[in-house]
Amino acid sequence: MCPKSIIGCGDLVKMLLHTGVTRYLDFKHVGGSFVFQGDKLHEVPVTAKAAMMSGLMGLSQRIRAPMFFKWVAQFDERNKDTWSGLDIPNMTMSDVYKYWKIDDKTQSLTGHAIALYLSDEYTTNKAETIPCLKRIQLYATSLARYESSPYIYHVTASAHYLRDLPGSRPCTVGSWPLV
Repeated sequence: MCPKSIIGCGDLVKMLLHTGVTRYLDFKHVGGSFVFQGDKLHEVPVTAKAAMMSGLMGLSQRIRAPMFFKWVAQFDERNKDTWSGLDIPNMTMSDVYKYWKIDDKTQSLTGHAIALYLSDEYTTNKAETIPCLKRIQLYATSLARYESSPYIYHVTASAHYLRDLPGSRPCTVGSWPLV
């Protein structure tokens, strides 16, 4: 199985860089991320200005969410001073959202579009609180690196050969060209 896109600063990218595979594969960043909410397609905001204009969050959340994300960015599981007095190991993500007064729409955006959870079960499992916070941090780190989206995808090798060498018709196995 080959992923279609990967998070830009994740473990898979680190492994690809470490093994040198990036000498043979080219990556491009995805131009944006989108979510369906209600019956509308929305772009996931990637800047503070875009978040203020987005229909994904209500007016009060446009103030609370940035404070929450700033706290998540500074959170360090080994340094209790960064926990804002919260007892993180004994809290669910639902408790953390409640502390920061994050509403259901913003929780859904954070959990599904940012932390990439498939269901809401992470909100009630204490063991998922720190991993969720780390996922949000990973998203933010990748977003800072690629600016318009935290995701990258590989450009198939055969596309490069066809583009760079007109007239050549390489055979590919997966994404490895055989010339």
